[in-house]
Amino acid sequence: MIYWFLDFCRSATRRLGVMRLVSPLVRSVEKGMLGRMGSYEAVAIAPDQTRLTASSGIELVMGPPAEFAHLARLVYERPMLTAVLNGLGPIAKNAVAWDIGANAGFYSSALARLTLPNGRVFCFEPVPATCRLLVESLRVAGAGNATAHAIALSDRDGEADMASRDGENTTRSLEAQGSDAVRVVTARADTLVGNARVPQPNLIKLDVEGHEMKALAGMSQVLAHPDCRALLCEIHFGILHDIGERHVTERLHCLLGKAGFRSTRWVSRSHLLALK
Repeated sequence: MIYWFLDFCRSATRRLGVMRLVSPLVRSVEKGMLGRMGSYEAVAIAPDQTRLTASSGIELVMGPPAEFAHLARLVYERPMLTAVLNGLGPIAKNAVAWDIGANAGFYSSALARLTLPNGRVFCFEPVPATCRLLVESLRVAGAGNATAHAIALSDRDGEADMASRDGENTTRSLEAQGSDAVRVVTARADTLVGNARVPQPNLIKLDVEGHEMKALAGMSQVLAHPDCRALLCEIHFGILHDIGERHVTERLHCLLGKAGFRSTRWVSRSHLLALK
């Protein structure tokens, strides 16, 4: 019932156009949610480096490249970065991690450091130009244990078009349509693991711009595997609502429960951390 109520509130605020009015309350609630996940301090120690010191005891230096050092100090990244440092960090040593929707590799490089000395990171970024940037960023970051794959994880194996939303070229989505669309390879995570193209992950970070439910639908076996210990997912409720996805919160908790996740925590209004 609580999940239905949360979805109803999200839908109602969009439909009635009152999101701006309730934003101060939402920010206050979100601050409390994030506080329960812990905190971290970000300090610039060089033009291209930022030291992150988390309440979990994890210490990480982001950068080079300089862009990663800059991102580590942005408020916008705080929910996901807090969950990575305090949720995934303590269990990441020597793990196999997946970064789904890796973009230029900021979180891929963080996971590469957190999984040392013997862990590996598999980064999925389907847009060819962005994947090339990802490869170069990982090289500059010294993330030798991270591998880039130009694949979009979805609920089917094949190809699909990815376009930018609202003319923005910074991120693309399989749920967008536009003249700038590019053709990309899609695959189910269960297929990739079943064919031994990539190993079963222990940790998963997922940020796919509204394609979350379809990506998760394609990895039911991966999620249910006992070695899969954690999933950190950004849920783009606005995009999901626009494409007709309903009851997302309830469906997510049902899916994760069936996969054996015993703990689910909303780090923010759109970031979910699930642990076994």
